[in-house]
Amino acid sequence: MIRSVLFLSLLFPGFLAPSLLAQQPREANAWKQALTKRLPLLGHRNWILVVDSAYPLQTSPGLEVIETNAGQIEVTRAVLAQIKDSIHVRPVIFMDAELPFLTEEDSRGANAYRQQISAALHDYT
Repeated sequence: MIRSVLFLSLLFPGFLAPSLLAQQPREANAWKQALTKRLPLLGHRNWILVVDSAYPLQTSPGLEVIETNAGQIEVTRAVLAQIKDSIHVRPVIFMDAELPFLTEEDSRGANAYRQQISAALHDYT
């Protein structure tokens, strides 16, 4: 299973408390609570990245990193569900260009992952 990390890009650096990475709550669904709390503050210049745990740590001011300890499909679905319920944010989805080229020999489970992410994103371009 691919583990996920959320990146919240904030318009005003330092606007929120220091990164959750440093003060990681132990509760399993804390990332969902953090997303719920911060989503109303996001706007057209903000990004939510759902990335795998191999994504390099970003430390620029205004970025908040939230380790989810959850699978990427689960996180993607949860983020999209919250955005869908939002009145001011709409998703613009970008995927890694390499994904179609991965074979099962390169990465066991690649085919299953493609099917799962395709199903999770079926309503979006």
